[in-house]
Amino acid sequence: LGNDICESLERRGARVYSDRRPVHASGIVSVELLDRDPRELVRRCQSQHVVVNCRAGRIRISPHAWNDAGDIEKLIDVLTE
Repeated sequence: LGNDICESLERRGARVYSDRRPVHASGIVSVELLDRDPRELVRRCQSQHVVVNCRAGRIRISPHAWNDAGDIEKLIDVLTE
């Protein structure tokens, strides 16, 4: 799921800070959407029941086993609308 998030957001102009090489990849994804206030994006996500956080000026996304493709699609839509 992390790779799917990274690829989808990169296609939409986001900068991915998480190392996606297999030896370093984790479930946590850290991204920056250029020219967008990360705190405002977190508030927007929360209003749509999408749980993310802001760390060091970036959006922190932590997908887990109970998330599915529909959750990821909603996340991407809320972040990029």
